[in-house]
Amino acid sequence: MITFHNCPPPPEPFVGRERELELLEKRLRDSPLITLVGAGGIGKTALAVTLASRAAESLDLIPLFVACRPGWAAGAFLAAIHLELSRLGEESFGVSLRDRTSSVRDRTVHLAGLLDRGGFLLVADDLGQLPAQDMKILVGALVDRLERGRIVATSRRTVRYTSLAGRSGFEMRLKVLGRDDAIRLLAALGRTERVDDLLARAGGHPLYLRLVARGGAVAGAAGVLESVLAGLGPLDLEALRALCVLRVPVSHSDTVDLAGPASASTLERLEDLFILTRVHGGRRHLPAFVADPLRQKLGPDELKARHRRAAELFEARYLAEMTLVPDAVVEAFHHFVEAGDADRATLLLAQAAATLEAKGCFRELLMLTDQADPEYMSRPNELALIRARSLRLVGKNREALRTLAELEAICPRGALAAAIWAEKGQVLQDLSDGDGALKEFYRALELAREVGARLLEAQLNNKVATVLKDRGEYDRAVPLYRQAADFGMEVSADVEVAFAMHNMAKIHYLRGRLDQARALVERAQNSYERLDDPMGRALARNLVANIHRDLGDLVTAREIYSENLATYRSLGSRFGEAFSLSNLGDVAREEGRIEEAREAYLEARQLSVAIGNRFGEGIYTTRLAEAHRACGDYTEALAAVAQARTIWEAIKNTSGVGWALTVEGEIQRDRGAYAEALAALEQAESIRQRLKESGGLAVCLLARSMILADLGDLSAASSLAERAAELLAKGGGPDSPQNLSSQAYLLFRRGDRKGARQILEALIAPGPVGPSTRERVRALGSLAAVHVAEGDPARARNLIEESLRFSRGHHDRRGEAIALVQLGAVLASQGELDRAAESFRSSLALAQGLGDRRGEAQAALGLGETMLELGALEEAQRFLGRAVELSQGGGYVRPETRALLGLAEAALARKLSEQAAELAGRALDRAVAGALGPEKLFAQGVLALAGQGVAGCPASRMIEELEAQRQGSLAGRLKRYG
Repeated sequence: MITFHNCPPPPEPFVGRERELELLEKRLRDSPLITLVGAGGIGKTALAVTLASRAAESLDLIPLFVACRPGWAAGAFLAAIHLELSRLGEESFGVSLRDRTSSVRDRTVHLAGLLDRGGFLLVADDLGQLPAQDMKILVGALVDRLERGRIVATSRRTVRYTSLAGRSGFEMRLKVLGRDDAIRLLAALGRTERVDDLLARAGGHPLYLRLVARGGAVAGAAGVLESVLAGLGPLDLEALRALCVLRVPVSHSDTVDLAGPASASTLERLEDLFILTRVHGGRRHLPAFVADPLRQKLGPDELKARHRRAAELFEARYLAEMTLVPDAVVEAFHHFVEAGDADRATLLLAQAAATLEAKGCFRELLMLTDQADPEYMSRPNELALIRARSLRLVGKNREALRTLAELEAICPRGALAAAIWAEKGQVLQDLSDGDGALKEFYRALELAREVGARLLEAQLNNKVATVLKDRGEYDRAVPLYRQAADFGMEVSADVEVAFAMHNMAKIHYLRGRLDQARALVERAQNSYERLDDPMGRALARNLVANIHRDLGDLVTAREIYSENLATYRSLGSRFGEAFSLSNLGDVAREEGRIEEAREAYLEARQLSVAIGNRFGEGIYTTRLAEAHRACGDYTEALAAVAQARTIWEAIKNTSGVGWALTVEGEIQRDRGAYAEALAALEQAESIRQRLKESGGLAVCLLARSMILADLGDLSAASSLAERAAELLAKGGGPDSPQNLSSQAYLLFRRGDRKGARQILEALIAPGPVGPSTRERVRALGSLAAVHVAEGDPARARNLIEESLRFSRGHHDRRGEAIALVQLGAVLASQGELDRAAESFRSSLALAQGLGDRRGEAQAALGLGETMLELGALEEAQRFLGRAVELSQGGGYVRPETRALLGLAEAALARKLSEQAAELAGRALDRAVAGALGPEKLFAQGVLALAGQGVAGCPASRMIEELEAQRQGSLAGRLKRYG
């Protein structure tokens, strides 16, 4: 057990806040969290450490002090806690807190247990530095789980969080000291004379009371400066000695608001004399420095020398701290400009911008360019381009276009003009204007050739090829990538060479040529290794993981994605971190771990929100909708897809809107809302056609063809499927598993079982490259359905058992649940009712564990029907009722209809004719609405048996029609009561 702590001692003297301290001690006994909120210098930290020192004794807790720094995310905060614990000699306490391969939520849960077991009182100073979303996750998880441990946090803003357990902390807002407490503090500081004058200068603000008391009433601002100097670190002290730069704890407006007009006069005098380094909303006060009479005596050469010295010190601070807050960079930039070294100013800002962009810190990047010299940024130069790119990266595409248009209007024809056109093309590409993007890229490419900018030419070839690749025009894209690689080799631009090879590998991957893809991506990976480019290497590894995933090797894929996640976290790239989390979510979805997938997509979305990446936010919200759909949670799925559409529309990304509409159509089809599904898919199809996105258009056509097949319009369905196949053939992928599965489904629905069987058998045949795990499981299940229809349940059973083994071997729990339902159905058809019930129960348990409500409904339905066959009517009614409840909540038309028919059949068995007729009538309505032919006949048969049938439709006729449609099971169930 740790018997000492790292908490700073309370300030001496600590005067005032006694009432607050007493209240907080009482609150801390029952509340897991105390938050002290107020402006800088108001006394939050002093009160927090004083509270910690008292509570440590009364509550038998060990204080643990951690101060947040600008630019930190939750991961950095948790790592800092680990560091403090290791300094206290107990590294094992927090060893997992620095494990960046674990999610923030998992590490926070570990932290809560650590605080409880170790008996810690965590003092989190300046917690408000963390991004709002990080605070929400971290604080909410701690508040929910803390029992013995406690947290005292300080912040300049309210700490917002969501407690799933309904627990809450206590927030106290600190104001300036009242007159009596202020006088007591001045007396304790040894100032009993001219108290009114001192109060007028400090206005009751605790920090200013201390500073003014030490500086004296006469010395005024000079005394305050000396007091501040005494508390600064070496680097800040050198900066102050070079330029007399004062760090103040709060902004001018904060001081006036909190301390009153009297404090403003003190601050204004200080601003007249000194430059303030803690900038709020951009660089201020530089003119005051130049205009100062004392500085003017130095002369221009001495002024430039001091500006250069300041610039070098701020540059050193930035390089030493490498924080994401660009204040030091901006200060250095301005001082280099004032020193007459604009080239070094530009280079420094460009390097900082590249670092922020690589890490995905787009909001900080925009902040950096916002704080640079507006006049400088309005002229065509590299930094102006960076500014336009930062606007694009945070989703402000229209503003980026305006900026680029202004630069283009005044830029002379040359390499810089070509770079402006290239960036304009990139913005248009993000706005889904592929034709406009190509026009700008080709214009820039022509100019790059004209001026002999070979590197820019290579970059532009890569950009044009990427647009063509994204549209599915692979044959046009590949030669351009090759040309880009050749140009890149000429000018030793290894990055462009690696990018071209990487994207050619992607094209092979998209065409299903996985061996060629792997060979090329390995070459790209070697190039990234030589370049010592960890970002590029991670992207190449990502494609390798995708290949493993498509070959069914989900374990290796997950390992690679996890390695990438650790890499991105170590590099501080929240953009890459979100990307890797999404990939891990995809694997979890493949394996049937839907809840884990949803958490991964949520965390990826939260990271995108934190860095201002609206494009990523749109992607991960759409993925989240797909995950909700996968587990049958259609209400959440539709809400998520609506949110995704709003994001895509806000950033004018038409392609994203088309994707969201496609997902919406698939969700509506799953829930049986065919009219809404067709409407969404037709809108998506129109968008994809306009954007010339052949792959996306093929997906829309296939989805529509499946709906038309469900509705019985097989001719129109086949026509759409043929169009989709033509589009896929142009892209080099006519034999994709999705396309083949769709063709087999249509053939099966049209009665061509032989044709369907041939396609499915070819799809699951062993070979060097096979379908993904999920597609193989689906193909085995579809082939089993064909054999059932052909009257060969034994072969069907073998296929389903193979599907079951395959799913278990690849950790695909959802695939396992589906296979168990299929196996239960075959076993029931063969009369093995006890084994069928066992299979359905296993599937039900899996579906419940996965949160898959649709899978749960199907398993409950199968179990209910099996119990009906066994004569266990009470159990049958319980499971069938559960199936109805789940189906109604999720909008699953076929399971609900069949469950109602099962309940009607149970009522017949109990000779409850009126109840049977009522249930059969409800089932008939749903069967008609969903175009469910066999279920409609069965419902009419039950109504006839219950004495409420339609004239001319006796039960015997329904039995005959069911037998003619090879629905022997349903016909046999009617005969039982005929």
